[in-house]
Order: sequence, then structure tokens, then C-alpha cells
Amino acid sequence: MQRANAALYIATVLAVLAGILGGGAMGGLAGFYAARLYTATPVQISATSPTADAKSPSLQRAPAVTGSVTLEEDPAIVDAVGKVRPSVVTIIVQLQSGSLFGGPGGETASGSGVILDEAGDIVTNYHVVDGEKGLQVIYSDGTKATASVVGADAAADIAVIRARGKVPAVAELGDSNTLEPGQAAIAIGSPLGDFRGTVTLGIISALNRRVGNLQDLIQTDAAINNGNSGGPLVNSLGQVIGINTFVVRSTGDGNIAERLGFAIPSNTVREIFSRIVPSQKRGNP
Repeated sequence: MQRANAALYIATVLAVLAGILGGGAMGGLAGFYAARLYTATPVQISATSPTADAKSPSLQRAPAVTGSVTLEEDPAIVDAVGKVRPSVVTIIVQLQSGSLFGGPGGETASGSGVILDEAGDIVTNYHVVDGEKGLQVIYSDGTKATASVVGADAAADIAVIRARGKVPAVAELGDSNTLEPGQAAIAIGSPLGDFRGTVTLGIISALNRRVGNLQDLIQTDAAINNGNSGGPLVNSLGQVIGINTFVVRSTGDGNIAERLGFAIPSNTVREIFSRIVPSQKRGNP
């Protein structure tokens, strides 16, 4: 009886061990095959970093991307200049002795102006034509015409002259009451008399400036030089917003100024022009 019990005990232990070993083996096998079945396929990596190894079998450089950048300019300024420039003239002044420009009779000086109607009426500065004994205008295309003074307001430094014959273009006066500092300002004129149709670009620096006896002036940093006097100051819509009148280069105590120009507002010009040349009298040289 005891032998039978011992044999049964031994058989039980052996069966348990066999089960453990057999289960472990089967589990290991199952795990091995599962691992092989679900292992991710290697993915090839493309690298664009300059430090990537181009010879590595698992890394490839991405192809370089090439292209061009096109900068488009705002056409408003170009369009504005194209609109007004044909109406800007160079004024050649034959001087009398003792005039504002000085020198004996026979000498000439020059300034600029802008055509405001089809009758050939041109607005400029009074100081451009003061003391003249003969006037000639040169249009933007180089053709010439004689002119004469129609009237002037010396206090405002505005004069109107009239050219004989057909004019190439007429400029539009804008509303200077709508101006704000920071707006684009384009000066067109004939600096030194030789560089007709010169365009310079700046901004409205300030409004309602007073310099000497002139007040309500527009201040601009658009370059203005000798010969620009009487030429238009233009906005980006191609409207005349002022008549350039002078530039301050230094003060009496020696301080040097840069790009400190002034223009008479277009609304002042409009009022004086209408007073000098009433609409019903235009076209009667």
C-alpha cells in the first residue's frame, strides 16, 4: 500500500513538471513566431540636414528645392508720375536788371510750372517770373512755346502764365485738406533748368507750417532743388496737392538742414487760380 502511494506521488510530480516544461516550450515557440510576424518593416529615412551621412544605406538626402522670388513694385507711384509728368513744364525767364534773380538784362533763369487748363494756363511761383521781360515754356516732349503773365499773388508766391498754342496735357488739382503726415509725396520739376521732368519721392513731413510770410505750407522731404520752384507736389493718385516753392538748407546761425522742402497747398492754389483766371475768361490769351 505504501509503495502504491509513493508511486502515485512520483507520477504526479513528474506530470506537473512535464506540464510546466511543455507549456513553457509551447509558450516560447508561440512568442517567437508572434514576434517575427509583427516586427515592423524597416523604413528608409530621407534627411535634408547638411550633417546627414550621404553614404549611409538607411539615409538619403532629399532633392534640393530651387526657385525664384519676384518682387512686385507698387505701380501707384509710377502711374501717378505718368499721369502728371506730361503737364509739367520748364519755364525759361528772360530777366531785367534788378529783378529777383539779379543780373543785367539778357540773362535767363529757369523754374517749373504745371498746366491747369486746356487754354494753356500754367501755375508757378511768383518769384520765378518776378521781373521778367520775356517767357518761354518747354513741354515734357521738348517742344517750346512763348508765354506771358496773366496775373499773380505776390504775397502767396503764386503766379499764372499762359502759353500760346495747344498744350500736351492738363493736371488735376487734389484736395490738400485731406492730407496727412506720412502720405507719399512726389515732386516733379526741372532742377537746375537742365534736368527736365525730374521725379523725386518722399512723404508729407508736416502740415500747416509757417516760414517767413508764407503760412499753411506743406512740408516734405522729397528732394527739391533750384529750378524745382513752381513745379507740382503730387500724391499717389496723380493729383497735384501743392506747388513747390522753396527749400531750407541752413539757418542763420549755421545749422545745416537736409530734405526740408515746402509747398503751397493745392486748395490755396485753386482759390488764387480761380481768382486770376475766371472760368469764363479762360482761352482768351
